[in-house]
This record gives sequence, C-alpha cells and structure tokens, in this order.
Amino acid sequence: MGDIAVSTPETVAASAVIDSSDLTTDKTTYRAYVKYNDKGEIIDIVAKAEVKDQLNWKKLEADGWQQWNENVMIRYTVKSLAAAQHLVPDEGQFVYVFQTGLNYLQTSKANAMAVEPKEGSENEPAFNQDEIDLREAINTAPSKRSLTPLEKLQRLLAGLGLDEDATNVLLAQAAKKRGKPLQEALPETA
Repeated sequence: MGDIAVSTPETVAASAVIDSSDLTTDKTTYRAYVKYNDKGEIIDIVAKAEVKDQLNWKKLEADGWQQWNENVMIRYTVKSLAAAQHLVPDEGQFVYVFQTGLNYLQTSKANAMAVEPKEGSENEPAFNQDEIDLREAINTAPSKRSLTPLEKLQRLLAGLGLDEDATNVLLAQAAKKRGKPLQEALPETA
C-alpha cells in the first residue's frame, strides 16, 4: 500500500477521447476505530464510512470503540468504457477490476435466484437441481424502483428519528391541512 497516492486532484483530467462527465469523483470520509485490551494492544479494528449524522461513528463510540484515524477517500464513478479505461489504463488491472465487479454481480444474481419462490407457490423454489447460465442475468439491467414523493417524505421523517405512529400523525395533519389525501397533495416527481 506504500504506492498509494495520499493526495489527488478533485477533478480527473479527462483525455480528449472521453467526456469529462463520464468520469466523476466524490469524497467520502472514513474512520477506523479500535478496541484495546488491558495491555493497550489493539484487539479489534473496524473501518466505517461517514453516513448521515455520523450514525455509524456515534454507535461505535457509544459501544466503547476509540477513533484510530480519519481519512477522506476520493472515489470514482465511470459512465463509459472509455472513461473506465482512462481510469485504469493497465489491461491486467482493468481485467481484475472488471472481474471483481462481475463476481459481485454474479453472486448477487445467484443468491436472488436461490431464494426465489416458484410462481404461484411460496413453498417451492423456482429453481432446483438446475444448471443456470448467468450470462442473461448479468446482462439484465437492475430494476431499481424510484421512491414516490410520499415514500421520500416518510423516509425523511424516519431519518429524523420519528417512529411510525408519529410519522402517521404528521402525515394525517398535513393531509387535513391541504384538504386532500397526502398522496394527492404531493407532486408526482420530487
């Protein structure tokens, strides 16, 4: 790990062959936390990324973990093959990065298929004693459903620490004030 650069420009210099919007960065703060034994030796270590309100970090600290370090990591998002090849120009490393992502995707698809029930029968598996080629599965885009405005509001209220009952009271009050059900009062897109 001694070859890792400890400072990197915020923007990635794009070559003339890629659109700069195809290769973007974001910064995420990570902290490592440790637990010590009675002799002052580290007995456990864990790293956690920053999340909203530092909930990961606060929980660790409340459980007696001590902060060991904090670093800002610059992470990359690619939106084209050219951008990916610009980011990882070495062919061997590029194949390794691709294979790592492919392994993750195949494992995810295989796990989903393993627990899928047979259509019309929740007590039988959809697949059993089958040999399944994952090529089609890895070439199928994930179906990520967008949250409705009401779901976004419910998630926001839950993030503020409100329980389901308090959330429902607030939503009912908002609907009453608007004179129509909240689902109708919220815009279609947020």
